[in-house]
Amino acid sequence: RGVFVQGSYAYIAAYDDNMVEILDVSEAARPRHLSTITTDGGGAGITAPWDVFVSGNHLFVTTDDGTFGTLEIYNVSDPERPIGVGQIVGNASNTMEEPINVYVEGKYAYVVSVNDDQISMIDVSTITNPKFTDTIDFGTLGAYDVVASGRYAYVARSNSVGTSGNLNIVDISSSTNIVTVDSLSGGGGLQALSLVGNYVYTIIDDTTGDGSDDGFWVVDITSSTNAVLTTVATAATQPADFTSSLSDPSGIAVSGNNVYLLTPGADALDAVDI
Repeated sequence: RGVFVQGSYAYIAAYDDNMVEILDVSEAARPRHLSTITTDGGGAGITAPWDVFVSGNHLFVTTDDGTFGTLEIYNVSDPERPIGVGQIVGNASNTMEEPINVYVEGKYAYVVSVNDDQISMIDVSTITNPKFTDTIDFGTLGAYDVVASGRYAYVARSNSVGTSGNLNIVDISSSTNIVTVDSLSGGGGLQALSLVGNYVYTIIDDTTGDGSDDGFWVVDITSSTNAVLTTVATAATQPADFTSSLSDPSGIAVSGNNVYLLTPGADALDAVDI
């Protein structure tokens, strides 16, 4: 469900297999298995890893035992011998249930969880003793993705059937008092983000419709308290010779003037010139 590439190494969360794989991808045509993580630092087995993120020599993994989510931290300075060094488990106030995504910026980790529509801010400056600093329970949707830069975090949210969603902008400048400062609502679920400069790109996936609303948004965040939706891209907005339906987008990346969408509904990787 999650993959992160840093330098010559790829880190893959294998949700159904209860493990994290580390691969050497220095030769892209010949990826090589290096190690497998199946336990936390205390030797207990990890369950349902959702996402991975690497910062410096540390790998952050979100897992879920069905009640509370957990953020596991590993030292991967030697990727063939990862070592569990830290852990924080959800509680009644910070459940992190279904912690689908984690993003690390500076000394803080941000975890969003689907089942409780929540973002948790965690101080990881002491890797061996991470601590919750604040949490926002947004409401009745599900929080699916998060990116952070400077004093703001951006959260993509969707209801369970993908018919409505929100992009929430959260002021994280005070770690003990994070607050939503702006939001945009959409006609489909917002479930994945990419942040490039002053723009946030987020996929739209309406799982109950005919796919005509599927695609992506481009949001100008020059003013984070007054975000502006500048582009709504669907199959209908593309040139006549564009044959993909852009249906069921599940991943998004931006490079140069192109947005790349992974669209299982169209069985395609789509590139859209913006």
